[in-house]
Amino acid sequence: ISIILTPALPSVYCSYLLMCKSVLMSSRHVSFVQSKLFPQILSFFFFLMIRRPPRSTLSSSSAASDVYKRQVRALCKYADAGAEQRVELREIGCVSALMALYSNKSVELHIAVTEVLERIAKEETNRPELTERGALAMFLDLLVGKNLELKSVAATAMQWMSEDVVTRQAVYRAHDIATACKQHVEMDKNATLERGPSPPRQRGIPEPPISPPPSPVAHLYSHSAQFEKNLQNLERCTVGLLALPKRPKDKPDLETINKGLCVLGHFADDCIARHELCDMGSIPILTTMLPMEFDDQTPEDNAGLDLMKERSASSLSKVGSELTLRPLMRVSPEMKDFGCVGPLTKLLDTSTNPAVRTECAKALGNLALDGQSRLDMLQVWNHQPVHQVYGPDPDHILYGAVKPLSLRTHDGEEREIAPCLQALARICSQPVGCDAVIGNGMLNRLAELITPERIEAAAEARDKTDVAVQIVRDAANITANCLTRPLPAENDAVRDLFSDLGGLNLFMDIARSDGMMKHAEVMSTSLSAIMQLVETATCRRKLIELDFVPEIPKLAGSESKVVRIAAAYTMGTLAYDQPAREQMIEYKVVEAIMSLLEDPSLQVQAAALFCVSNAVRSAAVRMKVVDEMGLGRYLVRILECSDSDVLKNALRCTCAISTDVKNAVQLCFDGVLQKAEYHQTSQSKAVRKYASETLVRILNSNLPAKLWLKGCLGQIDRVETQFYDVGKCEKWLGLDDLRAMEPNNYRPEVLVWDLETDSKAQRWVEEARAGVADCTTEILEQVAFLANYVSKQLGGHMKPEDYFNNYDVAKFMRKAKRMSKSQCVPFGKLTNGGTRHRALLLKLLCDYCDVDCSLERGPFKRGAHAFHSWNVVTTENDENFVVDLVFAPGAVYLEGTEEARQYQCRDEYAFSSLCQ
Repeated sequence: ISIILTPALPSVYCSYLLMCKSVLMSSRHVSFVQSKLFPQILSFFFFLMIRRPPRSTLSSSSAASDVYKRQVRALCKYADAGAEQRVELREIGCVSALMALYSNKSVELHIAVTEVLERIAKEETNRPELTERGALAMFLDLLVGKNLELKSVAATAMQWMSEDVVTRQAVYRAHDIATACKQHVEMDKNATLERGPSPPRQRGIPEPPISPPPSPVAHLYSHSAQFEKNLQNLERCTVGLLALPKRPKDKPDLETINKGLCVLGHFADDCIARHELCDMGSIPILTTMLPMEFDDQTPEDNAGLDLMKERSASSLSKVGSELTLRPLMRVSPEMKDFGCVGPLTKLLDTSTNPAVRTECAKALGNLALDGQSRLDMLQVWNHQPVHQVYGPDPDHILYGAVKPLSLRTHDGEEREIAPCLQALARICSQPVGCDAVIGNGMLNRLAELITPERIEAAAEARDKTDVAVQIVRDAANITANCLTRPLPAENDAVRDLFSDLGGLNLFMDIARSDGMMKHAEVMSTSLSAIMQLVETATCRRKLIELDFVPEIPKLAGSESKVVRIAAAYTMGTLAYDQPAREQMIEYKVVEAIMSLLEDPSLQVQAAALFCVSNAVRSAAVRMKVVDEMGLGRYLVRILECSDSDVLKNALRCTCAISTDVKNAVQLCFDGVLQKAEYHQTSQSKAVRKYASETLVRILNSNLPAKLWLKGCLGQIDRVETQFYDVGKCEKWLGLDDLRAMEPNNYRPEVLVWDLETDSKAQRWVEEARAGVADCTTEILEQVAFLANYVSKQLGGHMKPEDYFNNYDVAKFMRKAKRMSKSQCVPFGKLTNGGTRHRALLLKLLCDYCDVDCSLERGPFKRGAHAFHSWNVVTTENDENFVVDLVFAPGAVYLEGTEEARQYQCRDEYAFSSLCQ
């Protein structure tokens, strides 16, 4: 130590100081090397070496260059020792001093300096100072220089510099940043900054220059937007290094190309850089490298070629992740073989390097996000024993890339399985892709991939990027996609085969696993696969036997929306079978599904409605959800939304529960009737279909509501015991509510037909049946008798001028309401009536006498023709006749004639008197 600290030590020996450290580290002086004193001594001798000319000369000379080279090589060896040493070199100001040596004309010195800077660039903390001191700009300049060795070292340095995103952004503006930093340092020279240790004054030797200043506190290139972006720098360090030989069989510079591919791969991580690289024509270049071979290859060449193909495929994979760039990877003048798809598929099938095959599978998986690329993958080269073919195989199925992808999931390494499955999952999103996957037998091999050990590993994994999680997720995706094809007969056989191989049990294990609940995507995809499997009755029965239904409440209560949706749809598919519907009540699945109707997500509500619409096929479930849980109120609220899927399932659910008369009446009370009528004008075809079906079912089960809403009762609409006509009412109300209303002379009366309480109505029915029995089977004769009977009971016949001028029907109705002390008037209380009362009574008596008759009502709710009604009968010749009940009771008019239109108050007779 005393020798090292001697002031008279010639500077030529100082280059060995760093070597002494390694010696001391291996001896008993380790404590001294690790002390705070050693870095100070190292800094002193470093600046003494690098700043002072050698003793042998007072000017820059070849001897000086030799000394500098020895000193820089010592620094290079020191930098190779480890990360701490490289950071230490930056902290003592080596970057500035080394950059100063580029002013020397010695090429060997330049190479040595570049090698040291390349070592320093390995550490991310050193890259900001390398950028500001101009090292990054120097690397870019050396890449276009004529010295191949310098170019190679600079390319290696760019591999390190391009690793982090901040430095990659600085590449575009490297020269401007270096210039601005230099100006900043010049302005800051006289400021009070920590300059580091200064060497001691030595007698007889000129004073060395001051130590280089440290980097500014705020890095200039962090605000690099102030500098102009230079795409030429990007081209230098990426595409500029991918120079291929002119002749295909000549040997390329694999080392430089691989370094350029490494830098290009780093830049391909950035979205904007991907677009810029494509504008530079990187896609055809990368595609050309995939099948590259040359003469006289050595083992080292083979390793370099594999690395080149791996990095090319990796870069294409990153480019293919961009939606707008995938069309550029198809067929072009430079790429004939299905664009990038052909070379990637061939390389996946023929390569013996697992890393290369893995990257090819990743690239194909990203390209499979595009519909046209998926078709290209199915039509691309198929590996045959004798020759290559394009198009379908002998079984008329387009296999293409599906065969090598399936093969690698079977005999490839573990790291190849996940990307191959991901590519297959995306390919089978189209029906032709499903055909290829099933025809290739891949669906049957999935049961071998989803092993219990892999399921357990996925359940224990914390991150969704875990390989086991990805394999289980993509296998479930393939299963769900392949079983969602047309031709159900074929699908039934495929589902049964997959279930027999244990696939259904494996997905059942996934659904039961509590650890899988944190992987929402895997759980929802597995439930979707189960849902597609149980489309077949045999699989449904098997899943019910496996006690899947008790798991639904847990799944429906998941925090993940996609899991809740999948659970509801799966349960809805299972509910096609009666045993599953029975278990829904036993295991409180009904409550769990109904709670989803209050979910804020419309998609969850749509799935829950789908499940309920299938579950209410059971009378017990129907009674529970309608009577106990108030399903109608939920439906009224949900039918106010505008989402077509939610509306479709809500109306489908309404159709399912409205088959019961009781439920149909309850739905009318809840307000579903008006909502369904409104949605008949929806733009969605499915919504219009279910809205119309809902109206038909509710109204056919609730004839009073049908007359109120539609203003007609058809021949098939037969009244059995009780009926009432509300006339004009803004909202549908029940009979009990209407009876509780006080008489109102400004509102039309409610006509009530109730045979159990109305003795006069019972007498009418008995007399009508007896009269019809005495008639022939001719329908017009029967209707004529009933029309005369009705007219006699409600005031008799009269002339048109008397009916419109002197016959005050409203006066009789006011009297009847006073007698009834209610707005409701039983038919037995009537002694007079207009066309509304007579037409309704004729329809009721025809229904009890088994005579086909329909009731129709005009559109007017007030005025002279308010609630004007008439009856229509159809003869054996399919001719429709309007029945007269007022002016010539028993007479019939052929529909469409002037007499019929006059009685119906239509066209020119709508607002005029009936008398002529």
